Amino acid sequence: MEEQLHLLLGRFFVTFARVELNLSLQVGGSGSFREKLERYIDDVGARFSENNEEFHKIATWYMAADSLREVRNLFAHGRWGIAQNTQQIAHVAGYLPDTQVERRFSLSELNSC
Repeated sequence: MEEQLHLLLGRFFVTFARVELNLSLQVGGSGSFREKLERYIDDVGARFSENNEEFHKIATWYMAADSLREVRNLFAHGRWGIAQNTQQIAHVAGYLPDTQVERRFSLSELNSC
């Protein structure tokens, strides 16, 4: 399972980097991924009315990209391992015992990101 996770995370980070590069080419390269996303949706909103079908397609993409960002941040800024008893990937944020937050994923959940 660990090898599958490594392969999945590698593909995930390469895909994320590609999305960020393309987004940067559209809105300019400075700022965080979230800031670039916000600039992009603002630009789209200025070009299309909210009733426009294209606006809705791009807004749906925006929400998916923001979810991708959240998952990326979990794995980039925390620690993770495999819970063998449940065959899930466990992500833990925080280092002190009273500040730790754990979230678990199956391989299929991560693959659907």
